[in-house]
Amino acid sequence: MPVRVVEGSAPSQRSGQDASNGRVLPPYSLLSVGRAFAGTQNVSSLQKDEAWRVNVRIQGCDLDNGYLCGTMEALNVPLADTPVVTFWEGELIDAKNYTFYTGKWEATPDDDIRHWSKFPSFGPLLSQVEADGGKSLDLSNYPFVFMRWKEQYFVNVGIDCGLTIAGFYYVCFSCSDGSINGFYYDPNSSPFQKLELKSANEGLSGFTFSSYHAGFCIIVCMLTVARFGHYFQNFFRKVPKVVLICIRFSHFSMRFFFFFFIRLAPVKFLC
Repeated sequence: MPVRVVEGSAPSQRSGQDASNGRVLPPYSLLSVGRAFAGTQNVSSLQKDEAWRVNVRIQGCDLDNGYLCGTMEALNVPLADTPVVTFWEGELIDAKNYTFYTGKWEATPDDDIRHWSKFPSFGPLLSQVEADGGKSLDLSNYPFVFMRWKEQYFVNVGIDCGLTIAGFYYVCFSCSDGSINGFYYDPNSSPFQKLELKSANEGLSGFTFSSYHAGFCIIVCMLTVARFGHYFQNFFRKVPKVVLICIRFSHFSMRFFFFFFIRLAPVKFLC
C-alpha cells in the first residue's frame, strides 16, 4: 500500500520429493488466483497515529518460479478522493527461487533479519537463515509462507498523488487460517508499518478458476438453449406452459450470466 514519505527519517534439511516433478509444494491453497484479503495497515508516524483500511486480491500465481502478483487497495487515504489502488509483484521464499535475503531495494542482510524476526514463526528458522540464507531449509510443509511484496505502480492515480511506493513488504502468510501479516520497509518512511489481513472471500465478488469453470458451463448451457430454443419448444409443446415460459426466459438468463461473468467479474490470470 502506498505510504507517505516521512521527512528527515532515515527446520529441517530438504526431503520429501514429489514423484512427478521431484519436489513437494507448500500448502498454498489459500494463495490461489482470485483470493481476497481485507484488513488494515498502520501508517503511524511520530506526529500522528493512523491506520488505513486495505483490500488485497491475488491476480496471478506461478509456484514453479516462486512468483505471485496482485492488487492492493487503500480505502480511507487522507486527501485522496478515491481509494488508491496499486499493482504489486511478490517473491515466495521457497529456498529455491528466493531466499530470506533480499539483496535489493536498499535492504541489507541486517534489515532482512530485523524484519523477518518480527514474525514469531520465523524464530525456528533464524539460525539456518543466518548461516546460509535458508538455502538448505525444507519449507514445503512449513505452516507459514514467507514472501516479499513490491508495489510496481499506481493503478488509478498518478505518481504525483503525494504517496510513495518506493518500499516493499516482508510478508508472512498462515496456512492454517489464511491470515497475512506484514511489515513495510522503506528507509524514507516510518519503520515497521504493520499490515494485517484476513481472508475475505466469503460474501465478496470474484471467482477462483473452479468457479469460472462452473460459470462457463452455465454460459454454454444458456447459449445452447437460446440458440436451439425453438426445437425445445416443439419437443415440449405438449407439456405445461410453464416449461415453455422457462425456455423463453433462457434468452434473458443467458444475457444475464454472460454480462455478469464476463463484464462484472474481476479478470483473473496466471502471470
